[in-house]
Amino acid sequence: NHYDHLDESTIAALKDEARFLVPLKLKEWFVELGVAPEKVIEFDWWDATEFAGVKVTATPSQHWSARGLFDRNKTLWAAWHFEFPGFTAWFAGDTGYNPHQFKEVADKLGTVDLGLIPIGAYAPRWFMGPQHINPEEAVLMHQDIGARQSIGMHWGTFQLTAEPIMEPVERLQNAAEQAKLRDDEFVTLAIGETLQFKSG
Repeated sequence: NHYDHLDESTIAALKDEARFLVPLKLKEWFVELGVAPEKVIEFDWWDATEFAGVKVTATPSQHWSARGLFDRNKTLWAAWHFEFPGFTAWFAGDTGYNPHQFKEVADKLGTVDLGLIPIGAYAPRWFMGPQHINPEEAVLMHQDIGARQSIGMHWGTFQLTAEPIMEPVERLQNAAEQAKLRDDEFVTLAIGETLQFKSG
């Protein structure tokens, strides 16, 4: 529910057109903003729903929540698994790394065709380490979920933390080489760039 991921004016603009899938305890915030209650579905980790032929599952991540001084960790956070006909994707959102939760995603839901994994906003590590992964941990996460291919996200838009703005891409390339990933296995996109993926 952090401000850089859950923006009030954006939700207000989308409230009549969208359905909102949110972690536990966030429905009330959306309803107070004027979203119809039936358009908001709350999820605990491993809860799933299906609509329009897509199965969506909330999966664990390592983060925290707060929009003010007195609501820290009053709502849940989550990553999201999407199962389309013939294609799966997993969106990590903001998360720190641990060697358990992300392997569990692959164990329970199977490997994924496409991982969307953050690579930026990680410095200094003493402060950001528990909540934001660095590029080396992103490669570990890519391997933990068994992704066929991943895209590095959460970098290069806003200068959120102390690392140089292009450093995440450079470190990701080095980490991918060290892990002996294929050249196209874990990539980043330029603003406006499009990639097409084939199922299977």
